[in-house]
Order: sequence, then structure tokens, then C-alpha cells
Amino acid sequence: QMCIRDRREIVHIQIGQYGNQISTKYWEDISHEHGISSAGKYEGDLDIQRKSINTYFREIKTDHYLPRVVLTDLEPETIDQVLAAPFGKLYRPCNVVCGKSGTGNNWAKGYYGMGGEHIDSILDTVRKETEDCESIEGFQLAHALGGGTGGGLGSLLIDKLSEEYSDLIIETFSVFPSLKASNIIPKIYNAALATHHLIDNAHIVHTFDCEALSNTTHHDPNLLASVAMSTATCSIRFPNLLNNTLRKLATNLVPFPRLHFSALGVSPVALSECNPPPAFDYTQEMFDAKNMLCDIDPRSGKYLAATAIYRCRSSLAQLQDQIQAFQNANTSCFTEWIPDSFKATTCDIPYRCLVPCAVSVSNSTAIQETLKRVGEQFTSAFKKKFLLHSYLLEGMIEEDFLEAAENIYDLISEYQQYQEATVEDTVEVEDWIDFGVDPGASTEPE
Repeated sequence: QMCIRDRREIVHIQIGQYGNQISTKYWEDISHEHGISSAGKYEGDLDIQRKSINTYFREIKTDHYLPRVVLTDLEPETIDQVLAAPFGKLYRPCNVVCGKSGTGNNWAKGYYGMGGEHIDSILDTVRKETEDCESIEGFQLAHALGGGTGGGLGSLLIDKLSEEYSDLIIETFSVFPSLKASNIIPKIYNAALATHHLIDNAHIVHTFDCEALSNTTHHDPNLLASVAMSTATCSIRFPNLLNNTLRKLATNLVPFPRLHFSALGVSPVALSECNPPPAFDYTQEMFDAKNMLCDIDPRSGKYLAATAIYRCRSSLAQLQDQIQAFQNANTSCFTEWIPDSFKATTCDIPYRCLVPCAVSVSNSTAIQETLKRVGEQFTSAFKKKFLLHSYLLEGMIEEDFLEAAENIYDLISEYQQYQEATVEDTVEVEDWIDFGVDPGASTEPE
């Protein structure tokens, strides 16, 4: 018997162009999984689809649901496209906050200028959405760090949420820019400044980057991101014994407060192009560097915590064999001083295209690779003062940039410290994070 009494509501906030694009796919996917049509009507035929439906959806009348979501952007084009999409009718117009002129790809305009002008309206909309919750657990944000809106306004909103809702969990799906992109200097500044705020005020940051999303064999990076998002949240959305609330996810995934950046892996990547054989090794594939959705190689670091989520027809015994084989082959990649750091769960509801898949959510010290790229590119650009004036004109000072860089390099050092730690090293008890949940309790039936 699975009890869902401890499940609480989560409000999703999608910010900027890319945040709205990947979220559009995400809402299409999870609406389909819960049996909800584009008009918001429940048309499913499985009891499990409605067990925890109120976590992300609100019933407005019998068998009709709307998502718990706030949409925001500082220019109208992307929002207009979202509302015109097949599932656009799901969104309440009063939950949309949109500007008219954008940020010109400038983090400072998103945080201080245009973003500052709209933040009160956004927070009012968020408050109204939280008031419709019986017992809200936290917020889930989707945004890109390289943009002025996703990076700047996203940072401002996270700061405000952390201040106003200090007892709630803030989880983000954050997309780092490709270093090969055009107009890269602003994106480097934006990503570094946004990362600084994610370090200080988010509780879980699921990391994507455009480089890895573009390098996969899948033709639609937005869909691939949505697969990872929908599967990473399926244990919260459907009856499950592991990570069945946002707080339990944080407890199992984040051993130290600042080390809350996770990497996502998808197996198989070419979801629409293959149907894996029964003996397919999902475990090995989803932790492989080529299947990671951020440009890292997990073998270069150590897992502080990891979760494997399976949505496939493999037997539990077969999956357990895969997990054991993976751990035996990668013992050097696991920290010996964190017991039971690898957890696994299954979901009976398949992904919407019905192709079996699995997703890994791992807190690995290899995330340093992403942070180092951001830090090094930022340092190089800042030394030459490239385009710095456009940020200073919005009210920033050079010390703001130096503080962001210092915070990123400090985090890199912390990840390296715990990568090199051994059982003999002393770890102060107060260093461990406490989300008010016993980690061991999350795997036991309620």
C-alpha cells in the first residue's frame, strides 16, 4: 500500500524564451501521462493517473484540470507562440506576465531594468497561485542562464522566492549556453551571474547545456529536455516509494547545501527512432557521458548521490542486475564515505510516445567541468572588459562580477574537496544538509 498523504503542491514557473519552449513540451508530456486533454479534460482510464494529479494540476470543476504554472517573458513573441500551441488553452491568461521590449540579452536588464519593473506583477501572480494550494511544497523553475530574461529575471525571481518563501524548496531546470554560440560574450556574463544566484538561493539545480542537447542523436533538443524533466518528476507525480516529494528528492540528492547541481542522463537518447530490446542495458547507457544532457564525463568525478528512474518493461530482477553490474564496474566513481548513495525506482506510466526509457539524476563532482568552463570563459572576457559597459549602465559595479566569479570558483573547490575526501577525513556533522526528512525513510512504505 502506498500512501500519498504527504504529497504537496508544486508551482512551475517558466521564464524567458527557452524556459517557455521546454516547458511547453513538458506540459504536453505530463498532461498526456495524466490523461488530460489539450482542453484540460480528464480522459484517462487508469486510477494511477489521478492519484497525485493535484501536485501539478488544479481541478477547476469535475474532471477538468489546469496546470499550476506561471508563464513570464519580457518580450511577447515566445509567449504568443506558447498560447497558440495545441495545449495553449491549458494556461490561464491571468497566469501570464509578459513585457514588450525584452532585455537585449543583458542579465542586468533582466535583474535591475525591465525585470525590476515586472517583478512585482510576477510575484503577485505567484502568490495567487500558491493561495490555491492546500499545502504548497515548493517551486519548479525552467530557464536558460545565457539569456537576459532567463538569466537575469530568473535570478531575481529566485532571490525573491527564497526571501518570501524561505521554508519551501526551490528546484530549477537550468540550461547553460553553448560556448560555441554566436554573441557569446553576453551569454558568458549572463551564465556566470545567474550561476552565482543559483548557488546561493536554489536547493536543487538540474543542469542542461545547449552543447550536449545539440550533440545528441535526437532531432528535437526541447523534446529531449522534456523527457528528462517528465521522468525526473514522475516519482513525485505518481505513487512511488522513492523521492515521492520534492523535499525527499532534495534529501536524497543533496548531501551538502551548496553542492546541489545535478546532471541528467537519458537512455536511449534516440527515443523516437528505436525501441530497445528486452535486454537493453538502461543503467549503463543513462550514466554514459554521451547520454548526459550537460557536457560532462561522470568518470572524471565521483557520485555524491545518484538516482536511476526506469520507465521500461524490464523486470525488477533484471534492473537490479544492471545496477549491481554498473556499481561493480564503477566503484572508483562512488564516494565510499556516503552509504547507499545510489537509489533506483520504477514508474508504471510510460513516457507519452510509449518507447521505454530511463533517466539518471546524479550529483557528481564531475559537474566541475561545466562550472570551470563558465568560470574560465567569464574570467577571460572580464579581464578584457568586453561589453562590460552595457552592464554597468544598468547599475551594476565591477565588484558584482568579481563576487560572482569568486562564488563559482569556491564551489568548484568544494566539489574537488569532496571528490578527494576519504573515510578517514573528518566531515563536520553541521556541514550536512537537513531538509527535515530522514533519508532512510523515503524508501520505506508509508
